[in-house]
Amino acid sequence: MESGELVRGGPAGTEGVVAFVGEVAVLALHTDGQRYLTVAPGSFAVGMLGGETLVVGKHGYARGLEGFFIGDHAVLLGDEPDGRRGLSIYLRDRRVARLALPPRVSAMGSDGDLVLVRATQAGLERLPLAALRAGTTFRRDAEPMQVRLVRSRSHVLGLSTRGVAVWGPGDEQPSSVVIADPTMAAVSHDRLAVGTRVGAVALFSLAHLGDRAQSDLVCAFRGPVTCAAFSEDGSLLATGADSLRIWSTGYGWPPRGDHGSMAEA
Repeated sequence: MESGELVRGGPAGTEGVVAFVGEVAVLALHTDGQRYLTVAPGSFAVGMLGGETLVVGKHGYARGLEGFFIGDHAVLLGDEPDGRRGLSIYLRDRRVARLALPPRVSAMGSDGDLVLVRATQAGLERLPLAALRAGTTFRRDAEPMQVRLVRSRSHVLGLSTRGVAVWGPGDEQPSSVVIADPTMAAVSHDRLAVGTRVGAVALFSLAHLGDRAQSDLVCAFRGPVTCAAFSEDGSLLATGADSLRIWSTGYGWPPRGDHGSMAEA
């Protein structure tokens, strides 16, 4: 994204502007590769990458916005004006469910199901939506950690001002890396990419996160990194801030010499 335009990028650079979405807080893509979800303060929209807008709706969340697809449903999370955490599920522009949640809870789609997650000093709590509706609750004796949770592949990532915690499938306790002011992170099969507030992009080996992992780091942007995503095979890393850059991870990191391993949109 740049200047409110949603662009399609590839190893050769930008292929074209596919939609104008304005200033948004959340951008999510559907697994069909055709639909996108944007969430802005007070509103959300679902559109096609070809430019067609399918749905425009409203929400009442003030801060801490999150959004993603589960099937044909759009899931939105945010903080209510009174400070409570809320979750809404929409089918097109109709809200079909609304839940009140404890503070610092995030939601993630897993194999078509909705799973609520919360990080505490006692471990990572995962609670399927069906269990919450059946009366199961998060532990009352566990204080939530001051982290922002995001999901990347089968991992859960927790971002704080001091670094990134990484929970693998089934992990209760994370591995972690120290890096100042991370703003976004993503996992491939064997690597962790982290973008920072000052525009740097770092790459870590997942296998050595617990061994005082050292990163390869590139000062890539003039402002905060707002998105990061690996290709399916992990050979490409897309990062966005004031521009879009596509990195090749197959020839070492950072890109050097004449490898042609970076294209910028």
